[in-house]
Amino acid sequence: MRKKWLHIGLAAVIGTAALVLPVSSNVAYAYEDLDEQRDEVERKKSENEEQQSEKTEKQDDLQAAAEKLRTELEKIDGKIGETNTKLADTESEISSLETDIDTLKKEIADLEVRIEERHGLLKDRMHSLQKSGGQVKYLDVIMESKSFSDFLNRVDAVGTIMGADQDLMEAQQQDLEDVESKKSERQTKLVRVEKQADVLEETKQTLTDQQEEKDKLVADVMKEYDLTSEELVSLSEESALLAAQEDAIAAEVAYRDKQKAEEEARKEEERQRAEQAKQEEAARVAAAEQEAAAKAEEEKASASAASKPTVKQEPKQQTAEADSTSSKSASAPPKQQANPAPKQKQQTTKAPASSGDFITPAPGSITSGFGPRWGTFHYGIDIAKRGSNVPIWAAASGTVSQAYYSSSYGNVIFVSHSIDGKTYTTVYAHLTSMQVSAGQRVSQGQQIGTMGNTGMSQGQHLHFELHTGPWNGSKSNAVNPIPYLN
Repeated sequence: MRKKWLHIGLAAVIGTAALVLPVSSNVAYAYEDLDEQRDEVERKKSENEEQQSEKTEKQDDLQAAAEKLRTELEKIDGKIGETNTKLADTESEISSLETDIDTLKKEIADLEVRIEERHGLLKDRMHSLQKSGGQVKYLDVIMESKSFSDFLNRVDAVGTIMGADQDLMEAQQQDLEDVESKKSERQTKLVRVEKQADVLEETKQTLTDQQEEKDKLVADVMKEYDLTSEELVSLSEESALLAAQEDAIAAEVAYRDKQKAEEEARKEEERQRAEQAKQEEAARVAAAEQEAAAKAEEEKASASAASKPTVKQEPKQQTAEADSTSSKSASAPPKQQANPAPKQKQQTTKAPASSGDFITPAPGSITSGFGPRWGTFHYGIDIAKRGSNVPIWAAASGTVSQAYYSSSYGNVIFVSHSIDGKTYTTVYAHLTSMQVSAGQRVSQGQQIGTMGNTGMSQGQHLHFELHTGPWNGSKSNAVNPIPYLN
């Protein structure tokens, strides 16, 4: 308000002076300077508003880019998954066909050996027929019988020989047909193998093309928006992940508390049972000793009454001694077997997580470690193994906080752990398949998925992260997993 009145006052003075005197150049300059300062403030304010608007617009663009990338990657990864399935099926069929072909080859060889051996027998039979004038004189053989029983035996023998010849011919014919059939089947399978080999090569090329398409998509988006994979995650997923982690951690702590309470209740029950058993044993020992003392007293009294005393004082002395003994026996506490002194519980410090709190989550070799890599920082380790259905295991028991598709991680599972009062989070990324869901409790070593190549990945592997606390977008809790793995 004061500035407003100052401007009005200056205007009035200058206006009045203009009627009387020429305008001073210094006064005019001061007035212009004030206007310039005012304009500068307005300009700065406008620039700041524009910058804020640009930031908001860029944030919206980044959110849209992240969502678009996630959608496109999910589509491509779906195609890659189908191609991988086709590839595995084709390889399996080729392997099965090759096994069948090898089996047929062996069966054909066995049949050909048998046919050759039987051919020798038939050749001998034909030679015998030729020597006998073209026919075997089976009737002469029968008529030369010496008795009726001999006649019957010769008839049976001739029938057996003729039947054997017939069986031999039929078996030879069947084996020849089997050989032709198996050769035909083998040839059909060989043709199928050649065809499937072509399909296999085409499928591999399709897989390569799809992977290149995926890599280009990722590179284009990252370059256009100058993003890192961590930024993509933090923009579109971090808040949901953090909320899910809170629920998982709470569930994990509740589970651990329940386990602890159950363990304490079990120990208390065992202590009470042990105390009761101890009391019962003490009562049993006391009763047994009391019974033994009474029996001894009774035996001594009987022996004393049966014996004839020679000196009057002696029975009294013996009686007194017996009474004294009985009194001592009755008053003395039950003699218990000496127990060894309880062992002092040694103070031990629990070994760090490297002694077995976490296991290696997948078979294979570590292809990339924790730390700087290619101008960025790698917040986990990569474990790779070729082949299909490579299992991924839970590194420790815990609660699944999230299991979903991420634009950067691909199919990813987050597991929260509570170990010795500390919270840990493990991350399993780029999976082909996931076998658990959010909220599910998993045990150490349980299979939770299979190794894959989804998300921002360029080859089948497991990207594994370990965080000493909850996961966050900046990955400030990430640690090198190697020292923690058993």
